[in-house]
Amino acid sequence: MIDKDIAELSSATSKLKKYVNKRVAHADEKEFKIFPTFNDLDEVIDYLVKLHKKYYTIFRGITPTFPVIYFYDWKEIFQKPWINQKT
Repeated sequence: MIDKDIAELSSATSKLKKYVNKRVAHADEKEFKIFPTFNDLDEVIDYLVKLHKKYYTIFRGITPTFPVIYFYDWKEIFQKPWINQKT
């Protein structure tokens, strides 16, 4: 079961992984012809949520809830300047 999930994970993320490695992480200057779509990203996120639920349930014995409920104001870090302007 685990080997199957790893193979599916590799397959599901292959388009995004190639793009991230070539464009985001390494800024490869070679021509890049196949760009992932937002739909590709949505499908990968949906798959990762499904996989997370499966293994979280196996390891913890409870099913996690999505969307995640934050018990603090996670937006607060974006509302205050964090770089000292004097340096």
